[in-house]
Amino acid sequence: MLIDVLRLTTAWFQHGTHGINAQLAALDYDGSDTAPANIVTFADEVTQDEAARGQIPATVPALVTTVESLTMVNNQTATEVGDGTIVLNVRIAVSDPDAWEAKRNGAYYLRALHWSLRRWVREAPDGVNRARNQVAVLEIGAVEGNALYEQVGDVLITAGARIPLTV
Repeated sequence: MLIDVLRLTTAWFQHGTHGINAQLAALDYDGSDTAPANIVTFADEVTQDEAARGQIPATVPALVTTVESLTMVNNQTATEVGDGTIVLNVRIAVSDPDAWEAKRNGAYYLRALHWSLRRWVREAPDGVNRARNQVAVLEIGAVEGNALYEQVGDVLITAGARIPLTV
């Protein structure tokens, strides 16, 4: 289940019409703000070594998705409301030299992430793009996001989100 959900989510974030980069292009920016750079590396902990080790990929901007927790439905293997909840952590890393620019861009990345997730629910009817190998994302819970400034080696973690999914 973890493998399927991670791969589904990573693939959706890369979607050409509804993914994060497409949403960055569609955002309205305040005043003279310009769009942050497109995400060039999409990684998750079941397809990429650095992400599996909790590290940031070498090529940034990068979006890294990992599993925080998995809660299975008690004493049941399947129900009408899903088999459990998987909470994903998403981190976006950049190489912006200025803290203010990194934080500002982090806020825009979070908005694009939110819009992308909204489209995953609205634009993917009947589970299209939300199911893989008999595992389906049924519901996206309340997303918690923060614009951050956390130095990790030579890059900055500029945004983070916690996404609960009912599967």
